[in-house]
Amino acid sequence: MKKKKKTIIVLFSGGMSPGANAVVRAVTRTGINQGCIVKYAEGGYDGLINGKIIRLHPNNVNDWNSKRGVKIRTSRSKEFHTLLGQQKAIATLKKENADALIILGGDGSFRGAFDLRKLHDIPIIGIPCTIDKNIAGTDYTIGYDSALNVIVDSIDNARATGESHCRIIIVETRGKGAGFLALEGAIASSAEGAITEKPTAEMVRKILENAKRKSKQSRIILVSEIVGKKEGTAAEQVERLVNKHFPNYETRKITLGLLQSGGEPSAQDRFLGSIFGELAVKTLIERSGENLLHMVALQNGKAVIVPMENRQSTELPESHWETMFNLAKVLY
Repeated sequence: MKKKKKTIIVLFSGGMSPGANAVVRAVTRTGINQGCIVKYAEGGYDGLINGKIIRLHPNNVNDWNSKRGVKIRTSRSKEFHTLLGQQKAIATLKKENADALIILGGDGSFRGAFDLRKLHDIPIIGIPCTIDKNIAGTDYTIGYDSALNVIVDSIDNARATGESHCRIIIVETRGKGAGFLALEGAIASSAEGAITEKPTAEMVRKILENAKRKSKQSRIILVSEIVGKKEGTAAEQVERLVNKHFPNYETRKITLGLLQSGGEPSAQDRFLGSIFGELAVKTLIERSGENLLHMVALQNGKAVIVPMENRQSTELPESHWETMFNLAKVLY
């Protein structure tokens, strides 16, 4: 009797993440090499709900490592938040005889995995693909390095204008409250400072005083986006503080927004995306029969499989703050 091939369905949910295509390429080729059928749900959870399931073949994913965007498409599904939407998604999984599900995305995507598993016992492996780096249990998320490169390149370009006009340049980054892009971007780009929480006049004063001591013609302040934005964007709030308490300075603000997630995937995201995708498939095969709800993680430089955590990690390393302030501070 011919042995039934395992069917793996992969989907991406949420905001774009450079390097996601490398993950899908690795999942596809590893799965097929291991004798599996690999399919994707077009547009994430909406694809499961609407039955948009497409089979992948090795030639489908040629050169995907270098591609921008998400080739299997993505969305934020409102319908999946409802019980009916989840039931439709499960009906699609059963119709496709799916043996396992690989979910790419961030915290919201992983919450969807927990919702799905409450109703349907299917092995699930999550792969953290988010530029925010806000997933607990992993030192890295696919897309982060690419987004950081966009930030640094943008600041390098903005600094030339700032120096010519002696302006303060306020650069708002993504991050969903995590703040990694703003803080590490500030260190990497030689910015004068970073603000990763609700800005205050004292925060701005400290940054500007350090810049004044260095006699710099331009001043770059990175600010992390603020969830909710009840008082305006993070950049707008910092600009108001500068205008109110430091009126002698001229300001300009830049909101990088979608530029951070639409850039070319870096070598690191292509490499780790490939490693993560391969490990996800091998784990599903080697641990066949286990009711997995796990994710791929990078811990101490090694790709491992750990239980999926349904929470965010927003703790920034204290050593990073110390490094930024030490490099920004010059005493005469």
